[in-house]
Amino acid sequence: MPHVILEHTDNITAQVKASSVLKRLHSAVVGSGLFSPDAVKTRRVSYDEVCWGEAGMPVEFAHVTVKILAGRTTEQKEALADTVFAVLMAALPDVPKLSVDIHDMVKETYRKT
Repeated sequence: MPHVILEHTDNITAQVKASSVLKRLHSAVVGSGLFSPDAVKTRRVSYDEVCWGEAGMPVEFAHVTVKILAGRTTEQKEALADTVFAVLMAALPDVPKLSVDIHDMVKETYRKT
């Protein structure tokens, strides 16, 4: 915990790698001070097929989900979202669709080894 997941369309993979956005996101979440640095897990998923809107048009997008155990304040989650979004926008300025979601995981139903 937390899990930082970067999802993006396959057509921006070169930009994602060139910008080192995954490492930048990881560093930003570690640097937030909200989590133990060794607990932050960051990964990316690339999608080769995406439909967008009513017509199912192809699009370029990147979305980051940060899954954290419940218990942080709304202000802490807003600050984390702002930080992650700023990294995403700076790293991928030519990508038209960028988004971030901070997602609370329920402690009682989360399991790990």
